[in-house]
Amino acid sequence: MNRWLPGLLIVAWMLTPAAQAQDSEARDGQPNFLHPRNGSSISENDQVWVLYTDGCGANELNPDVAPVVRREADRIVVELTIRVASMLPYCVSAPPPKDWVIPLGRLPRGEYLIERRVFQPAAPGAQRPLLSQLLNSVRVGHTPHPSISGTWFDPGGPGSGFVLTLIPEARPAEPQAMVLSAARDEAGVASWHVGLGRFYNAHLTVAGSLGGSAVGPRQLRFSYLGCGRAAVVDLAFPTAVTALRQLSAVAGVEACEPTGDVLLPALPLDTSLLP
Repeated sequence: MNRWLPGLLIVAWMLTPAAQAQDSEARDGQPNFLHPRNGSSISENDQVWVLYTDGCGANELNPDVAPVVRREADRIVVELTIRVASMLPYCVSAPPPKDWVIPLGRLPRGEYLIERRVFQPAAPGAQRPLLSQLLNSVRVGHTPHPSISGTWFDPGGPGSGFVLTLIPEARPAEPQAMVLSAARDEAGVASWHVGLGRFYNAHLTVAGSLGGSAVGPRQLRFSYLGCGRAAVVDLAFPTAVTALRQLSAVAGVEACEPTGDVLLPALPLDTSLLP
């Protein structure tokens, strides 16, 4: 058991296990078909996903037709094709609706409009009828997805950990990040250090203490590697990198990965064409 966990009871009320975070946002027919949510700001190390919910088997996506992702004017267009041209929106009995998840991958820094177009199957020699058309946006900057807020620990080194909290600011400013480092020194005495800074290229550098070092505060670099993964290094010893896993997230904050029943890969987008 990690010795630093009892000291984190002061924030436990606002945390939930990271693996159990849910995407509770309504999907199809609503403004948000994107994960992260429409208008979110993320880093280049975060994934972007397109979501679709069918109507209890009606308008189910055709898994044999790969989604098409392409650059078009000022936006990224994602084209999906349903299996049958049924307009029934809901049902009162089985089968339940399916949540489809289409990964777009990582995007370079910039502002993006992402449009989702859903088509019905085409009759021979005819153009595909357009069933729905929705537009969302996402900003890829320096600071990771808000789900990074929470507790982080080194599975191979019990006795220390970190609480990281993003402090929102008015857009387009990047939020500040506060890191609370909890450790014990060689005598078993609890040691707490707080650092404040901003992410740059998904890296956060603050003054702190790693592993209960008796030398005192040093510069720590916290590097976000993607959903639930990070690394920390004392810049005085830059080759000694410690891998971190996320233990818990802030309750009510969207998870870094969406929930869904069906994963449908998309044709890759040529990111060299993006700004």
